[in-house]
Amino acid sequence: MKIPQAILPCALLLMTSASAQITIIAANFPEDGESMVVQFTESLVPWDAGNAGANQTWTIPELGFGNPLQIDWIDPAATPYAAEFPTANRCQVVDFGGDSAVGMAYDYQLIQVDGFFELGDATVTDEAAIVNIYDAPALAAPLPGTYDMNWTTVSHWEYEVIPGFVIVSTDSAISTTDAWGTITTPFGTFDCLRIFERRYSVAVWPPPHPGFSDSSVAYSWVINNPRVITAATFESEDGVVDPNFAEGYMTIGRMGIIETAQPRGPIAENFSVGQNYPNPFNPTTALPITINQAAKVTVTVYNELGKIIASETRSFGPGNHRIDFDGSAWASGNYFAQVKAGGQLQTMRMTLLK
Repeated sequence: MKIPQAILPCALLLMTSASAQITIIAANFPEDGESMVVQFTESLVPWDAGNAGANQTWTIPELGFGNPLQIDWIDPAATPYAAEFPTANRCQVVDFGGDSAVGMAYDYQLIQVDGFFELGDATVTDEAAIVNIYDAPALAAPLPGTYDMNWTTVSHWEYEVIPGFVIVSTDSAISTTDAWGTITTPFGTFDCLRIFERRYSVAVWPPPHPGFSDSSVAYSWVINNPRVITAATFESEDGVVDPNFAEGYMTIGRMGIIETAQPRGPIAENFSVGQNYPNPFNPTTALPITINQAAKVTVTVYNELGKIIASETRSFGPGNHRIDFDGSAWASGNYFAQVKAGGQLQTMRMTLLK
């Protein structure tokens, strides 16, 4: 399965007219606490991305999209890797692990009046926590901007897979806002701006390993309803350079949360995590949790380097609860208690002083 790059919004825009000028500004980025749902095809599908230019129309049919995936915007300071990205003012979180304590991905961003920048990311799996910090902020989209703009995005980072084995990676894209008009997806019809990208990835491994490189082309359709997000992306398979490619991987998105058979809303409204007490603590503390209906609750504690220090799952009924921690074996410093319940996620910073 090819994981699409388009699960993250690639630009934000404000439409000043339904049929003419489109201006990219910072004001309409999703806020902390908002969510986006995406679905993507797991294999290549046929489709025609249409033409560049003004006043175009596109329609995306049902193409056999997979299960929905939810992306949440949260305060970067409430994440276990905040210290690694001190300038971030947005963080997108994707939960790949369901009810498990692993399978989390964090994307750190900086939104300024002159541009939308990517700072790096962190991924927690059942084997390790991998943090990628870009050497410099990568320009994802210039702000303010409009139709018929061009820019280049470059992100460069190094990471040590095992001691002595360092991989040097560079991702880049050459982007053009090449069209505007309306797009119809399974979620509705929206005014949009289209972005065409040529994407490149290079990874250099220590000798004698050869490393690898690949490239692709992609189209993204950005809407502002009710927030500015990428409503659809059509990406070629690796190695394709023809902008008129006829088969690709399709992703669609909308603002909101995943609708399931389980009553997700009440938990989202009333699930809350209080500040641990005492705080700072030495060596024990309690974390208060309140839910309004029965749920399985998973609490994972990370240190400032993103390493999992403790994790446990409990089944709680409606009401007020607490989880106690003993930090006798922990070093002094900041810790992050990440609490998951009913598909929702909250994080609380705790400080141990010895």
